[in-house]
Amino acid sequence: MKITSKLVALAVSCVGIPATVLAHDADIIGPWELTIKVQNKTFSAISTCDKAHRVLEMDYAPPSIFGPSRAVEVGYGSWREENGHILLSYETALPHHMTRVVRGTATLTEPNVITGNVEVKILEEDGKVVYTDTASVTGTKASRNLAANR
Repeated sequence: MKITSKLVALAVSCVGIPATVLAHDADIIGPWELTIKVQNKTFSAISTCDKAHRVLEMDYAPPSIFGPSRAVEVGYGSWREENGHILLSYETALPHHMTRVVRGTATLTEPNVITGNVEVKILEEDGKVVYTDTASVTGTKASRNLAANR
């Protein structure tokens, strides 16, 4: 009886734990089509993680009457896998000698699907922080020709 009640307790406690897929380097390498939400704004991006643990991220302006979406900012950084999580860090040069610094953690919630949260800081040329916010990120692994199709 004690074993049965322990198994039931374990089963009930496991229901409340969100399912995550243990991340491995091979699962992370490649292009990701991302949706980034900051406050009430949504942006799209393509982030590519390579074998050397580098990140290349291109943020896109939404399609408009003037044509398809276009790359508006490009960021460079690194990623690493730690305890099933993906730790991301990259920087983007902005106009007026400013830099956007992004640091965050993401998790594979199912194969080829990623969710996470990042902290975003905008720095002046002297390193002074002029803006800080958090963003949620969701994404799906994409085919290699995704950037060419945008």
